[in-house]
Amino acid sequence: MPIQIFLSYSHKSKKLAHELEEGLESFEFSVFLAHEDISPSKPWRKEIRKNLRDCQVFVPILTKGFEESDWTDQETGIALARKKKIIPLKVNRNPRVLLSFLLAP
Repeated sequence: MPIQIFLSYSHKSKKLAHELEEGLESFEFSVFLAHEDISPSKPWRKEIRKNLRDCQVFVPILTKGFEESDWTDQETGIALARKKKIIPLKVNRNPRVLLSFLLAP
């Protein structure tokens, strides 16, 4: 079974997230990308929670838009609470609060 990855990103970074998804899937990872994987008829909050629960790895794409989004903060909080493996991807931004959680003893 492939490793399941949850990409957390700002809607402003959809193109970047899609490119990352394609790259990861070429190595046979299973990647959840909300704007592609949730059909309009499904309750999106429920789908996001399910995929956060089921993923093995949480990858926040750290951009300016990420910092401005309430949703990415919530996704990150859930990933931290569930003790998911977190691999932040820095894109032209310094991580803020997330880095302090990752480096805490």
